[in-house]
Amino acid sequence: MGFRSVLSLSLLIVVLTSCQSENARILETVKEGMDATGFQSLLDKDYLIVLPRTGCTGCIGSVEEFLMSDSRNYSSKLNVLLTDVVSLKTARIKLGEELISSEYIFIDKNSDFYKGALMSLYPLIIYLEKDEIELVEEVSPKNSQALDNLFFALSE
Repeated sequence: MGFRSVLSLSLLIVVLTSCQSENARILETVKEGMDATGFQSLLDKDYLIVLPRTGCTGCIGSVEEFLMSDSRNYSSKLNVLLTDVVSLKTARIKLGEELISSEYIFIDKNSDFYKGALMSLYPLIIYLEKDEIELVEEVSPKNSQALDNLFFALSE
């Protein structure tokens, strides 16, 4: 095997291992938050959106827009975690009482989830398969198609 092949294989192993370990850290943080809050059904659907209170304004705004306009259509496949919520009143005004009261919306009032691997400036879309993470996409300027990818996956 040539030097380039060995180098390519080594880099591939490093990339796959780092992605897997990041997913494991995210899953561990979610499970710790579930234990702290009692949100036991948070991982029982195919997708979980983690929406922080602050960070990338446009990114958070695009996810909020999705939640207000389309999330009800996919509530059987989707859970949403609002984390680092300082003011429940502000969240209600921003997203609406009906949405905030939906059973697929979880509100992390004590920021039990906003730590470690979930402490981000960007919303996260977590793709799940049997309580395991398949993929995590950040909704960020570098990944502007993340919500489009979610729409595609939800419509399958």
